[in-house]
Amino acid sequence: VVIRVRPLSSREQDSIIKVVDSNTLILTDPEGLADDVLRQDRPRDRQYRFDAVLDETAGQLDVFRRSTQFLVDYVLDGFNATVFAYGATGAGKTHTMLGTDRDPGVMALTLAHLFEQIGRADDAPPSAGSSGDPDGGGGADEVVQQHHVSVSYMEIYNESIRDLLVPTEPSVPQEQAQAQTQQQQQQQQQQQHLELREDTRGGVSVAGMSVVPAASVQEVLALLRQGCRNRMQEATAANEYSSRSHAILQVSVRSRRIHKHGPSTEVLGKLSMIDLAGSERAAETSNKGIRMMEGASINRSLLALGNCINALGDPNRKDKYVNFRDSKLTRLLK
Repeated sequence: VVIRVRPLSSREQDSIIKVVDSNTLILTDPEGLADDVLRQDRPRDRQYRFDAVLDETAGQLDVFRRSTQFLVDYVLDGFNATVFAYGATGAGKTHTMLGTDRDPGVMALTLAHLFEQIGRADDAPPSAGSSGDPDGGGGADEVVQQHHVSVSYMEIYNESIRDLLVPTEPSVPQEQAQAQTQQQQQQQQQQQHLELREDTRGGVSVAGMSVVPAASVQEVLALLRQGCRNRMQEATAANEYSSRSHAILQVSVRSRRIHKHGPSTEVLGKLSMIDLAGSERAAETSNKGIRMMEGASINRSLLALGNCINALGDPNRKDKYVNFRDSKLTRLLK
């Protein structure tokens, strides 16, 4: 768990966070305790320790190096890895994950590092393996590595999965939209919403999701920009550019080791980078109607995610059941 402390916004006055060192921070209770009989004797300062704590001066590269860089090698070796950006609405999650063209975020920096590592492996001369010639010659086995990268980008909005790499329907005039029948509107929504499917091995995939091959970081970043334009964003009282969905970028790397003598081996690793929608309270955001429904769906999804993480991290759980089915997000990442 890596904590990033952002600078105060124009709406905020006093900071309640003090970074002690690279692993420790102190939170100060901002509420007055004089009139609270049950809490007046409690200390206002609480100390927490994490894997890493970054203060307001930390840049995007610092966040990437402390949180994600080491995962790339595991993905190339065939493991699955997931990176979340979690926090309240307006905390700066989207900036941390996406960044800008001048100041790229974790997603772009991770992709650049991934293709850099792949380039080094693919361009390296054949390495000498330990196995001998099958004809008994005893010569060293030469090994060549090949990597194939594919990308999918989706969002989970109100527990519905939508492919962000598929162009959305162009907007129509209000008069024409009102003339559409309810059945036509439902059909359009169903065409955009995708379903989760489980295979015989227990794996989970999204039926109909676009999986695009990519040969360079520039190709993936172009897909990322395309998907961001299709993502659900709306203004709330707490955040002018509030993400109303969880955005999930999945990068699959198929690594193949070709042996001159003997069979080839192949492994598949997947890296999921997720910009979670922010947790929010209706009283703080002044949400009503659709915005309030979105906020309730976001909070339920984050609660299910937290429950799964707590269950998986429980040292005493043994064979305890983990309920991945409480949300689409946890089912997808199972």
